[in-house]
Amino acid sequence: MRQNRHRLGSDPAAYGLPAYWTQVLVLFEIHRRIRHEEPVGEDQLSLLSPLYRGLVEQRWPNTAPAPAAV
Repeated sequence: MRQNRHRLGSDPAAYGLPAYWTQVLVLFEIHRRIRHEEPVGEDQLSLLSPLYRGLVEQRWPNTAPAPAAV
Protein backbone atom coordinates (compact mmCIF):
# COMPACT_ATOMS: atom_id res chain seq x y z
CA MET A 1 0.00 0.00 0.00
CA ARG A 2 2.80 2.38 0.82
CA GLN A 3 4.15 2.19 -2.72
CA ASN A 4 0.66 2.41 -4.26
CA ARG A 5 0.85 -1.16 -5.60
CA HIS A 6 -2.06 -2.48 -3.54
CA ARG A 7 -5.48 -1.12 -2.65
CA LEU A 8 -7.89 -2.11 0.05
CA GLY A 9 -11.01 -3.88 -1.18
CA SER A 10 -14.46 -2.46 -0.65
CA ASP A 11 -15.12 -4.86 2.26
CA PRO A 12 -12.10 -4.90 4.60
CA ALA A 13 -13.95 -7.22 7.00
CA ALA A 14 -13.59 -9.95 4.37
CA TYR A 15 -9.89 -10.24 5.25
CA GLY A 16 -10.89 -11.97 8.49
CA LEU A 17 -8.84 -9.75 10.77
CA PRO A 18 -9.90 -8.57 14.23
CA ALA A 19 -11.74 -5.24 14.26
CA TYR A 20 -8.68 -3.30 15.46
CA TRP A 21 -6.53 -4.47 12.53
CA THR A 22 -9.34 -3.79 10.07
CA GLN A 23 -9.33 -0.20 11.32
CA VAL A 24 -5.57 -0.04 10.78
CA LEU A 25 -5.98 -1.27 7.19
CA VAL A 26 -8.64 1.36 6.51
CA LEU A 27 -6.37 4.06 7.93
CA PHE A 28 -3.55 2.87 5.66
CA GLU A 29 -5.90 2.98 2.65
CA ILE A 30 -7.03 6.51 3.48
CA HIS A 31 -3.43 7.60 3.93
CA ARG A 32 -2.50 5.99 0.60
CA ARG A 33 -5.30 7.90 -1.13
CA ILE A 34 -4.23 11.20 0.44
CA ARG A 35 -0.56 10.71 -0.49
CA HIS A 36 -1.42 9.86 -4.09
CA GLU A 37 -3.99 12.65 -4.36
CA GLU A 38 -6.95 10.33 -4.83
CA PRO A 39 -10.34 11.30 -3.40
CA VAL A 40 -11.32 9.99 0.01
CA GLY A 41 -15.05 9.46 0.10
CA GLU A 42 -17.71 8.83 2.67
CA ASP A 43 -17.53 5.11 1.87
CA GLN A 44 -13.96 4.94 3.25
CA LEU A 45 -14.54 7.31 6.16
CA SER A 46 -17.67 5.45 7.25
CA LEU A 47 -15.57 2.31 7.80
CA LEU A 48 -13.66 4.05 10.59
CA SER A 49 -14.72 4.21 14.21
CA PRO A 50 -15.81 7.72 15.26
CA LEU A 51 -12.52 8.27 17.10
CA TYR A 52 -10.31 7.47 14.11
CA ARG A 53 -12.61 9.31 11.70
CA GLY A 54 -12.41 12.43 13.86
CA LEU A 55 -8.62 12.21 13.97
CA VAL A 56 -8.39 11.81 10.16
CA GLU A 57 -10.73 14.76 9.59
CA GLN A 58 -8.78 16.87 12.08
CA ARG A 59 -5.40 16.08 10.49
CA TRP A 60 -6.63 16.33 6.87
CA PRO A 61 -9.69 18.65 6.92
CA ASN A 62 -10.07 18.41 3.13
CA THR A 63 -10.91 14.70 3.42
CA ALA A 64 -14.16 15.39 5.24
CA PRO A 65 -17.11 15.22 2.86
CA ALA A 66 -19.04 18.44 2.37
CA PRO A 67 -22.08 18.74 4.66
CA ALA A 68 -25.39 17.92 3.04
CA ALA A 69 -27.43 20.91 1.90
CA VAL A 70 -30.44 21.62 4.07
